[in-house]
Amino acid sequence: MFRKFLAFVFAFFLTLAFAAALPAKTKSKNKSAGKITAAKYPALQNELFAMRVLREIYAAQATYYLTVGNGRFAGGIQLLNANLIDNAVATGVKYGYIYGISEVFISGAPRFVATATPYRYGKTAKRSFYIDSGCKLRGANKFGQQADADAPLIEICTPTLAYENERKTIAAMRSLDTAQLRYRAAIGNGDYGTLTQLYNAGLINAYLAGGHYAGSVYMVVVLAQHQFQTAFYYSQSVPILYGETGFRSFYIDATGILRGADRQGLFATVSDPPIQE
Repeated sequence: MFRKFLAFVFAFFLTLAFAAALPAKTKSKNKSAGKITAAKYPALQNELFAMRVLREIYAAQATYYLTVGNGRFAGGIQLLNANLIDNAVATGVKYGYIYGISEVFISGAPRFVATATPYRYGKTAKRSFYIDSGCKLRGANKFGQQADADAPLIEICTPTLAYENERKTIAAMRSLDTAQLRYRAAIGNGDYGTLTQLYNAGLINAYLAGGHYAGSVYMVVVLAQHQFQTAFYYSQSVPILYGETGFRSFYIDATGILRGADRQGLFATVSDPPIQE
């Protein structure tokens, strides 16, 4: 009987010892698995970080464009000097990527492109990435080469620049109407003025007079008065790059009513709804 009791006690404590040891071993195994995963897939983490950096570059360019850039974008060094990005993004390697940042012109409109290319393809990362002033983030495995506007679309972020340009364009169209009223009353002898005439009279700035301002192209049509026609004018603006520099087109005429709509890059007309903002 005593031997059976000892055997029972031994088996009981052996079971307790095994149960206590099992979680510790499992936990140790999970830690080891975590280390293996982190060591095996650093490229995936670098890619996520690189996409975040490109979004930050877009925000930096938007800030530069609307402040010190005065309607222009910047290269990496200019953004660095404006304290909008850090030194590693501007001149070095960050998160296993090299970044390229530049201002380009399309149809006379300033825009920017930024790229993230693996520093060591296959080791630090595989996919290359691209973003531009239209806030379209693109990326693909380019085998160590730069991505471009033809790479597959990953996401479209909020196009801050387009909406800010629209705000400025609305103000510009209203300033054109004010300028026309002043020109007709003081200089035009009853007639309205062209963009050049308004500029020569000191009523609008050089950007607006040149027909390009805040991401839009401007056109003014003037009809001189005669015995069968009252003097009349109308102005139109349309985004230089639809979807990037703006979405809506605008129209204003001698009635002073500003109208506009998303015309998919075409001119707005007198048939479009009034703008209340």
